[in-house]
Amino acid sequence: MISGGGRMDISGTRAIYRLGHDLGEVRASIRQDFAFEVGGTKLEGRDGDTLNLPRWVCRILEEDGFVSADHEDMVTELKQALSKEKMVDAYELSKLDPDFYIRLEATMGTLEGRDLEKVEDLLVQLFRKRRGKIVKLADSADPAPDARSSMSVEERTFYGVIHDTALEFERQMGVSKK
Repeated sequence: MISGGGRMDISGTRAIYRLGHDLGEVRASIRQDFAFEVGGTKLEGRDGDTLNLPRWVCRILEEDGFVSADHEDMVTELKQALSKEKMVDAYELSKLDPDFYIRLEATMGTLEGRDLEKVEDLLVQLFRKRRGKIVKLADSADPAPDARSSMSVEERTFYGVIHDTALEFERQMGVSKK
């Protein structure tokens, strides 16, 4: 999406995918007995049990000490993504899930200090490598047909903006065949 002034705005797309992520389930270990009823829906857990809960519910219960969530290992996934990205050529992208950066952002919110700095460094490396490739793909005459399917939702928006801008530039300069 482009907002006024030709600027890219991915916040709406990210908000939708973040909502989908928060509605997904996560496995949680119960640390303290609880029983709640909200809007006619009962939720209860006994110390020592495990439950699958929507992420947003789990986050609230975890903050209050009722549960401990089994968080996915996004740090390892980030390392693997960077390694794969380094192995493919300049006009090819390794596959990222559409919500990769959203899930990574959620994990980074749980990290502190040196651990957070290391993950931020890996993220910057992956981001810069992929951004350069996306620019090349979006400006190429014949981009790989499956390139967009390998991108996150944010990257797809970025790709679209660059591709459309490049085509419009060609048209305005009179070099476009369209």
